[in-house]
Amino acid sequence: MSTPIAVASDLGTYLGLDPGTIDTARATLILQLVQDLAEFVISPLPPAALGIVLSSAARAFNNVTSAQTVSLGTGHIGYAAPGASGTSEGVGGLYLSRSEQRLLRLAAGRGGAFSIDPTPADAGQGLMPWDQNVTWLEGVPLAEDQRR
Repeated sequence: MSTPIAVASDLGTYLGLDPGTIDTARATLILQLVQDLAEFVISPLPPAALGIVLSSAARAFNNVTSAQTVSLGTGHIGYAAPGASGTSEGVGGLYLSRSEQRLLRLAAGRGGAFSIDPTPADAGQGLMPWDQNVTWLEGVPLAEDQRR
């Protein structure tokens, strides 16, 4: 269990709730579960992952039962994800979307092209002076200096 990157008051602010009105115990549990889920993707979480953790926690906090629609009298609210048409699975609950997983990897410096450094850790050590490409050494003739 790592140090939390978000606290209950952060989630309350993210959701636009008045200070002190959020259920602190529930918010803390959801934030910790989302952080644990995010650490399956990348560990340790970078500070830039705060928005992703809050976004997923807000989704779980608001729609923990995975309801797709809610109706009360003539009022009707749909929780369908953007671009989802006719899906039978719920859109609430505790999960990270594919885009959130991708953003986590990018925030940690992974996932981009050319992210692998094939250079050995000891490259450039123990080289001869002419291979070091240094011109400030006294007494070491330069390749261009043919007078010595």
